[in-house]
Amino acid sequence: MRGTEPNEGWLFAADPAERVLAAVAAGWERPAGSVDGAVFELACSHGLVGLLTPGDVVDRHELSTVQTRAVALGIVMRRSLRRLMERLAAAGIRAAVVKGPALADRLYPTPGQRIFTDLDLVVPSAELGRTLEIVASDPECLGIPPKRPRADKRDIPFRDPSGVVFNVDLHWDLFSYRQLRGRAAGATEQAWERARPPEPDQTHLGWLLPDEVVAAFLCTHALLDHRFRLVLFRDLVEVARHGLDWETAVRFAHDHGLAGFGHLAWSVASALGAAVPGEVLAETSTGGLPLRVARELLPRTDLVRFDGKRPHLLNLAVTLHADRRLDRAVLALRAPRAYPRWRRRVVASKGDRFGSVMVLVSSDRRRGAEVFGERLVEGLRARGWKASLVALRAGGSDPRVQVDDAVGGADVSDVALPRLLRRLLRRRRPDVVLANGGATLRTVVAATRFMPGRPRVVYSSIGEPRYWVRGPWHARIQRYLLGRCDRITAVSEATRSQLIDSMGVAPDRVTVAPTGVPDHWFELDPPLPHPELRVLVAGALSTEKDPLTAVQAINLAAADADVWAKIAGDGPLRTEVEAAAGPRIEVLGSAAEMEELFGWADVLLSTSRTEGLPGVVLEAAAAGRPVVATRVGGTPEVVTDGTTGILVRPGDVEGAAAALKNLAADPERRRRMGAAARELARRYTMGASIDRYEQVLRSTIDG
Repeated sequence: MRGTEPNEGWLFAADPAERVLAAVAAGWERPAGSVDGAVFELACSHGLVGLLTPGDVVDRHELSTVQTRAVALGIVMRRSLRRLMERLAAAGIRAAVVKGPALADRLYPTPGQRIFTDLDLVVPSAELGRTLEIVASDPECLGIPPKRPRADKRDIPFRDPSGVVFNVDLHWDLFSYRQLRGRAAGATEQAWERARPPEPDQTHLGWLLPDEVVAAFLCTHALLDHRFRLVLFRDLVEVARHGLDWETAVRFAHDHGLAGFGHLAWSVASALGAAVPGEVLAETSTGGLPLRVARELLPRTDLVRFDGKRPHLLNLAVTLHADRRLDRAVLALRAPRAYPRWRRRVVASKGDRFGSVMVLVSSDRRRGAEVFGERLVEGLRARGWKASLVALRAGGSDPRVQVDDAVGGADVSDVALPRLLRRLLRRRRPDVVLANGGATLRTVVAATRFMPGRPRVVYSSIGEPRYWVRGPWHARIQRYLLGRCDRITAVSEATRSQLIDSMGVAPDRVTVAPTGVPDHWFELDPPLPHPELRVLVAGALSTEKDPLTAVQAINLAAADADVWAKIAGDGPLRTEVEAAAGPRIEVLGSAAEMEELFGWADVLLSTSRTEGLPGVVLEAAAAGRPVVATRVGGTPEVVTDGTTGILVRPGDVEGAAAALKNLAADPERRRRMGAAARELARRYTMGASIDRYEQVLRSTIDG
């Protein structure tokens, strides 16, 4: 950070990352309002807003939609937390909030600074069974996922009645991560021995863990997986500022083999402005090459841009401190030769805030993923990006999306596609490739492997990973492919959870980026009060979409009610669908103008066996049409059962038929559901979707 005291020289980065840390390092005497909008946005994105002065936060409160969303999320999460903690207390279960609101309320002077993104609870291991029963019975709990494979915790998704989805991370051992094995034995039990009951005015935050335990938790988790989670370093800065019994904290770190982690974390916090006594750093230094290398690298590393995943000397220093021999060997080989390239990339000024992105789709057929790719490219171009849409294969039957290029034709073998894509990448030289869907992932990873100056790769997971994995070996291949990506987006919380739990992807590598609906869908007229019920089925006629269940349900409903249907789509099951269709079902084949079909329909029927986040369901909701859909993947995130539509089990012909008959008999209920669905869909506009992808692309290009 050139020319900025007191930490001159510790940043390489160009604007705006440089200015964020420059603002922090300049101290607390800066005039209010001196941080501009770009700096404030970056501070919010990286969890550094708490390091800005209260005056800056107050003056810039209206500037940041990121912060506004984060504060609103905090309000929703506190409400759910209060109810959950009261239920646990009523059952006689001790529970503590490790960070998040527990620290935000204590440390940050203004509401605008109290930003957190999830809830971390810890309960004694002996009370885990009863805790899981209570959590599972909570009306907002979306299910209990398996234990994290590398830690004693579960990331439990919750959904507030408003539709907001967030995670409650339930721990029963605070220090059980892979990098900490062999350390911290008995540390969590010791924490409970010294825990204090909740204070009278803080009952919803539960029991209070000792400060030195919370500090150790922040230190270790800020460094785990080499992520350098700046939001936790922000909390460490405030812990130091508000007073910490350093002697007790140092003794706890030494007693449980955490001194090296403490030394690294407090060194970073010190660079961010924490008042860490010099003797604390000296007493926690365990010596050895890793800590000495880290101390040398910290003043020369842009921590805001450093994601902790790509090979870099700082990676090597941290992993040598704690990780397995294999991890050490891999990074030892890769980090030194990667460091010069990393440094050149960080030092170089970007100049233009936009970059070039290639959106890669499987084909040019007009299907959900391809249509969204087309809309995304149009939206990015309108905002100044150099964006292109490229199909792996082109030349399919109409209707088709408009692609800028194609890797190969329908007759090109899968083996040849990576070579052809590499040739195209060398010609176009994009900054980042957005691989949209599983078929594109294999090809882009193979094409960029060993490619000099390769573009960054962002993989967009649009389905349910568990559904498509065909066995242990296939799962290993998928994990390898995912590991080769720079960033990963998931269309829904359900997809993100499966990537983490089934594929072993680190949570901080996955960003939820839902698909979006163009504004004109919200302008479609609500359905007319037809005497009959008009049902639309739209999607590929393939096994995973299960159109035969839809046909059987419509036939069954039509036997007792005035139900008519149109099926728009094509695929390998078309012959069987046409054979099974009754006299009131019209099979149209592929259709380009879906708005016209929704203008005809009263309700959408979706009987998929797997979904990431069904775009056609969002389009139906935006058009004011209720949905009868199967409870799979991310569908429950966009269909509120009984309010905006009706959810049934996959393959449940009788349940789907009963739902159609119910809606056929109650036009007023259809109208209410359609209006509610349109309001829910306003959270999934195309503009909001492009915002999220733009954020991912910028952070990926900036490194």
